[in-house]
Amino acid sequence: MSIVVTTQDELDAAAKADAEDIIIDSPAGVWLRVGGDTRIAGVRGASCVGPVGDSATVSGVWDSATVSDVGDSATVRDVGGSATVRGVGGSATVSDVGDSATVRDVRGSATVSGVRGSATVHLYGSATAQHIGSHVAVHLHSGAVKVTGGVIIDHTGVSDFEGAQWAAYHALADADGHAVVYKAVSPELEAGQSHRLTAYPIGETVAAPDWDPRKACGNGLHFSPTPRQALRYYQGPDSTKARYLACRVVLDTLVPLDDKCKAPSCEVLHEVTIDGEAVTA
Repeated sequence: MSIVVTTQDELDAAAKADAEDIIIDSPAGVWLRVGGDTRIAGVRGASCVGPVGDSATVSGVWDSATVSDVGDSATVRDVGGSATVRGVGGSATVSDVGDSATVRDVRGSATVSGVRGSATVHLYGSATAQHIGSHVAVHLHSGAVKVTGGVIIDHTGVSDFEGAQWAAYHALADADGHAVVYKAVSPELEAGQSHRLTAYPIGETVAAPDWDPRKACGNGLHFSPTPRQALRYYQGPDSTKARYLACRVVLDTLVPLDDKCKAPSCEVLHEVTIDGEAVTA
């Protein structure tokens, strides 16, 4: 008989009782940890599971469920629907992946195998992917990855991109030699809290007084390809109050810095939501 759990306390009690058929069906946004040698028979709906460690096993990850931070010698298998498994490291294994499922950020000596259908895999470090179906998109982010099968999408040269290439990679380039990038700022439309404060008034042009085109952080105005990514670099006192600005920069002056970029100046277009939608006054 299956035991359906929705909270961490219920999961811990079922694991302590050595239940053989534990099903996780928790509300979206509630994360349940799995460790030891606990065996999970199913993860349903929008459930979120992680971290998963030790020698735990999580099976039957379906619907829009998410399993994150899989490490040690843990195993995740039978992944389908639009489920996501992310942050796989250590000697963990993810296997039997199908439908439109995604396996992201596989690193270390982790292994992904038996991937089919329209699933997607992202590999880093010295990870291994084997027994990959003919139409599976396999994204390589490291030259040390080992892959058998799949459709290879090589990202290993991204760090050498120039401005226009970087913008096109992030689908940012427009027709007149500019790109729209994003900045997370304080409620007062300022950024650079740990350095020199810079104001970003909407409708005006902002210039960096210390511009240096070398590929290194600092000495310029910094931006991200999406508002959500911009939030990672927000340095204000309260991230819940951050505001997001769409800014137009000249492609020829844009300097890529991995997942962000810098430029000597920008035109502040308008405010947007964290999803990139324009905020009306």
